[in-house]
Amino acid sequence: LLRDPRATWTKPAFTQVRRGNGANAFMGYSVRTERYRYTEWDEGRRGAEFYDYTYDPQEQHNLIGDPKYKQQVAEMKALLHEGRGLNRTQSETALIHGRNRAR
Repeated sequence: LLRDPRATWTKPAFTQVRRGNGANAFMGYSVRTERYRYTEWDEGRRGAEFYDYTYDPQEQHNLIGDPKYKQQVAEMKALLHEGRGLNRTQSETALIHGRNRAR
């Protein structure tokens, strides 16, 4: 994409941003597809955001509570958690970090 911005890309993009300072700092994690963005602030404790770029490319209207988007929000939430590894079991996480290697 850096070499050819017009290239087709179908995979989601994941981003993170830190808000606040010191003890009040918290993270926001997002997943972005061509059409949607879903963001969780502080693991969802400080809220979530959902935008539909087809109708709102400037992210002016948070649709997180709109029942019309309930299914899309659930799918994007699952995609974010999967991308961050939050859906893994302890043994899967240990394997990824090399803790279950035969010695």
